[in-house]
Amino acid sequence: MMDYELQNILYSDCYGLSTVEGKVDHVLDIGSNLGFFSLAARSHFPEAHIHAYEPNPKIQDHLRHNTRDLAIEVYPEAVGAADGWIDMDTDQGSLFAKAVPSAQGKIKKTAFATALERVGGPVDLLKLDCEGAEWELFECKSLWKNIKRLTLEYHLWANPEMDLLKTLKILKDLGFRITCLNEAPELKWGLLQAAKL
Repeated sequence: MMDYELQNILYSDCYGLSTVEGKVDHVLDIGSNLGFFSLAARSHFPEAHIHAYEPNPKIQDHLRHNTRDLAIEVYPEAVGAADGWIDMDTDQGSLFAKAVPSAQGKIKKTAFATALERVGGPVDLLKLDCEGAEWELFECKSLWKNIKRLTLEYHLWANPEMDLLKTLKILKDLGFRITCLNEAPELKWGLLQAAKL
């Protein structure tokens, strides 16, 4: 599975990095997993500041190994609307690990505002692949003005009230136009790229 992910991200460019136009100074990778997107981003944008967030403690050593010596800041944290704590449900493996809110959780959840502040400037590219936690971040409407481009793996299965049309409306209301959309409707997820209007 990880061989497929590596090929899909680095060679097939499923996140559309080769289509990003203009200068990219700041990249935010939320749901970094083993860091393959951050590696690809470093290849495409050699001078960019890249911050990678991944809360799953079972893969932290692999993530740090994969990104070492590449000037990628790694945070072993989840990202949500507000600071808090979580546990991880990793029963389905690292690609499908999900954050579970818990007051007694052992994994830090960092506010979206803090993640944006840490990166040090407007986010030229946000990659969001966090197994359903994206819906919480979409509620932070005022923060999205700081994001120029988005590459998103959306998860309709994580929010029964949501469908693709509602998702696209959310992004439009946040000021984005969709530049690429690849659906997997039978699995209730998909990949899209979007840029500010």
